[in-house]
Amino acid sequence: MSYDPQTPGGNAGPRTGVVNASGTSARDVRAAIPAFINPKAGSAEQIEEALKESGGFDLRPPDERDFAIALREELERGTTRILVAGGDGTVRSAAEVVAGTTVELAIIPGGTLNHFAKFHEIPEDPKEAASTAAGGVTKQADAAYVNDSLFLNTSSVGAYVKFVRVRERLEKLHIPYAIASLVAVLRTLVWLRTFRITLNVDGVRREIDTPLVFIAVGEREMQFPTLGDHKEGGARGLHIVVIEGRGRARLMLMSAAIVARGADGTTRAPASGVQSFMSESLRIDTRRARVGVALDGEIKEIGDPLEYRFARDTLTVIVPGAGDRNNSRSGEG
Repeated sequence: MSYDPQTPGGNAGPRTGVVNASGTSARDVRAAIPAFINPKAGSAEQIEEALKESGGFDLRPPDERDFAIALREELERGTTRILVAGGDGTVRSAAEVVAGTTVELAIIPGGTLNHFAKFHEIPEDPKEAASTAAGGVTKQADAAYVNDSLFLNTSSVGAYVKFVRVRERLEKLHIPYAIASLVAVLRTLVWLRTFRITLNVDGVRREIDTPLVFIAVGEREMQFPTLGDHKEGGARGLHIVVIEGRGRARLMLMSAAIVARGADGTTRAPASGVQSFMSESLRIDTRRARVGVALDGEIKEIGDPLEYRFARDTLTVIVPGAGDRNNSRSGEG
């Protein structure tokens, strides 16, 4: 469905001093779609130009207080659709605010991986994505939570958290993402440690020594060449993968594939070395006061225990209509 600025409950109207997509004062425009661009996104300038050319968007300057605060203020005004432009972390932050509401989330991919946008076939081209944001159709989307923190694609505890921290330190030294990731994988494998957790799934408790626990939204492929991809026709829920064992060489081999795939992967390994199952919820006890947890590739410290739960159809996302998707595929040929 197209965005109708006259829909009851839509953006209530002008807000003095805000510059919109056409460069005029917001008082001259009624019910443009509020657009938030992560200024750190590599394609931020191209996205801004695409929104200005498209028209119908109310570009918001970066909020110095907190991105989530600015979004909540939009919800309080009665806004029915917002647009966010950025990577998986930006989209996750926005989704955490609008989840469980009727507010529609439009996305322009602006990160390195853009997993959520790719899964929902949102165009990577800023102009095409802006067109989708203004005139696409709505689709219900799943997510998941660990305690009160939402994630859209994957979460993990253990080795992948170490990997992300090392990679981020290297990127701050202006080392390219791909090289930083490779070095981070190698350093993580040298560091590799197991830790004991108590896993509670569907009422069954088990103690496991593991270097890595991986949780994905939706069932994933477990073998090459589609390793880590959403399984076509797969089950909805949490796909839980736990590497177990104490043999260092074996653990390094099994962990390497998962860590190297980043926030998008799982791996095929001997059944005795990997536990893989689907569930709607699980609990992880680590016996630590706080735990570093990866959420869509970003790290957050969360209090133990970790309570994971699947959130079905919790988001309303704007995606291309069937005709737009077909045109995009034909253009690729």
